[in-house]
Amino acid sequence: MADVTVIIPSYRSRSTIFECIASLKRQKVGNVTYDIIVVDSSPDDTARIITERYPDVRVIASARRLLPGAARNAGIRSSTSQFVAFIDSDCVAEETWLDSLLLAIRGLGCDIAGGPIRTLTRYHIFGATAYLSEFSEFLSGRKTGPAGFLPTANMIARRDIFTKSGLFPEYRLGSEDRLFAETVIRNGGTIYFAAGAVVWHNDRKVFSKLARHQFDLAYESAQARKTVQLDGYFIVSFPLLTPLIPVLRYTKLLYRLCRCHEYSYFFFAVANLPTFLVTYLVWTAGFVTGILRADDRRIEPRCATGA
Repeated sequence: MADVTVIIPSYRSRSTIFECIASLKRQKVGNVTYDIIVVDSSPDDTARIITERYPDVRVIASARRLLPGAARNAGIRSSTSQFVAFIDSDCVAEETWLDSLLLAIRGLGCDIAGGPIRTLTRYHIFGATAYLSEFSEFLSGRKTGPAGFLPTANMIARRDIFTKSGLFPEYRLGSEDRLFAETVIRNGGTIYFAAGAVVWHNDRKVFSKLARHQFDLAYESAQARKTVQLDGYFIVSFPLLTPLIPVLRYTKLLYRLCRCHEYSYFFFAVANLPTFLVTYLVWTAGFVTGILRADDRRIEPRCATGA
């Protein structure tokens, strides 16, 4: 039995998942054993190609489109290891990623640990905008310490936390990691950010795809806050405050960049203020739509956004 199982949800990920798997095969983990599970629900032959290229990678193929939470849960149910790690199909792990996660979760004695997310599209205006709009809470300059939640693009968990707190919500296209973290904390679990465990993310470089993704994330964020009091839930109760969202998000971004000493990104954000404001306006539109619509918990996604 492996010490760690790494789970990758996959949907229409042929352009990125092979690089992701290759990075996992290069992990330097000493005496630790690990295996890889890909849960693929793509309507193409991605699952077959993965099996041919990497016979030792276990592939769970689903004929039905699985949302990210459902895909991760399928992997958890199929694993037996003490620790379960998660990475997204559009990410590349540094060679010490898994070892750093294990050192953190064991050394800190926490239930869940995860680290920084960096971007592979740093020098592309829309790619960098997408990255900072989604992952500014998880910059490399953030210090190791307690966290309210961690993205499942870079996470490790003790198996027993899923027994105590349950699995990921399967009915949301986004915010399932926040909802899961909230349940973990309510059940007495602990979550820590570990500064040494780094993954690199392929961010969207086409503005239409960036905008669609931001709209979906915001929609799910609002829907989640209608049932759970996550950070910012008060805006759901006072929708007249929503015009302030772009300014609040932009101000918070600049603060995080300064706090983490990411000054090159700070000047990038200042120089590209119009791009960020338009992006945050799209996010606000998605958030308002999520507020106004009734809870639409679903199995099938609204659009073909990758896992």
